[in-house]
Amino acid sequence: TILIGNNIANYFGSYGLAAILGTFELTTVTLIVINVVILTPLLFVFGEILPKDLFRTHTDSWSYGVSGFLIFAKNLFYYTGLTPIVQLFGAMVGGMSGEASGTPITGRQRMSQLMQEGVGAGVLTEAQTTLVDRSLTLRKKTVEEEMVPWVRVVTLSVDATREQREHIMRRRNFSRLPLLDRAGHPVGVLRLLDAVLDPSASTSDLMEPLATFAPDTPIRDALRTMRQEKYAMAVIVHPRTNRKLGIVTIKDLVEPLTGELAVW
Repeated sequence: TILIGNNIANYFGSYGLAAILGTFELTTVTLIVINVVILTPLLFVFGEILPKDLFRTHTDSWSYGVSGFLIFAKNLFYYTGLTPIVQLFGAMVGGMSGEASGTPITGRQRMSQLMQEGVGAGVLTEAQTTLVDRSLTLRKKTVEEEMVPWVRVVTLSVDATREQREHIMRRRNFSRLPLLDRAGHPVGVLRLLDAVLDPSASTSDLMEPLATFAPDTPIRDALRTMRQEKYAMAVIVHPRTNRKLGIVTIKDLVEPLTGELAVW
């Protein structure tokens, strides 16, 4: 609709300027010079660049005011046959060039195109575009992709003494550790800062709850659960064998969106 309307406006603009110049007694050479040097740049600036830049800048507030006219123009161009002709011509050109013109554009592809336009217009920065692009890919990621494998996990017994806690704190630079019972099952999380602030408390008294997820749990669902229930850490467990596969923290789950974060 916009493409057809833009070309019609350009045609009538050029035709109108030519008609105005025709009322003056000017030579053919003079008319050509005026058209090329003065009128064409003016039409290009005030009929092309300026309106597009203004609407790009004020899209949110101006689009509602012209929406009725756009709907009218869309119906007018369709029922007068202009839109079908343009679509048919586009399909013919696409067929000759080997492109599948009928291939549907997905929502993500459309969003990507809009972001590229935003960057080109200076509305969005590269950082903002990267953040949006990461958020679109986040829904496909699972906790298994971001977890720390269990073989690399440092654990602590829920019955650990004060000396055992201090020993591991001196050797390891972690803020939290998963706690295991005597059977080796994860039962909670120890925040090492709590152990420092209250060294006389037992490990079980300092224990915080621990979430459990299947490996195919989407990151967005896991992150939502951990934020709502205030879990700091989660264990990834195989749903059938109940085998421990790894752990994730909120930091692990948000890094696909934000990029690498400092250790917390």
